[in-house]
Amino acid sequence: MKRIFFLITAFSSLALAACPITIAVKNIRNYNHDEVYVVINGEKKKISKQGTVDFAEVSDGLVKVSVMYQNKVIYNDTLDIDCQMGQKYEIAISDANRIDEVYIRGKKEAREA
Repeated sequence: MKRIFFLITAFSSLALAACPITIAVKNIRNYNHDEVYVVINGEKKKISKQGTVDFAEVSDGLVKVSVMYQNKVIYNDTLDIDCQMGQKYEIAISDANRIDEVYIRGKKEAREA
């Protein structure tokens, strides 16, 4: 019985390998750092002034990563986490994701449909 418990525990720990990781978010110089968050597996963390964020335990394998600015998603992707290879990852935000101005065109009078 003890052997079976040990084997189950050993396989569970291998399947659920997790490690601490650091994510550096690049190309955010025009963003207010106080409003930039990284979300992994539902855990939302604010980035530092240097543009980095630490997560204590992230599982090996593919994880969904989002970067949010002013509560809007500006980046979505997946990272392949490999605890054996490294714990530092970089995300580059494209300037195309940033909206500086919005123009609204419309008619002066509202018409009923």
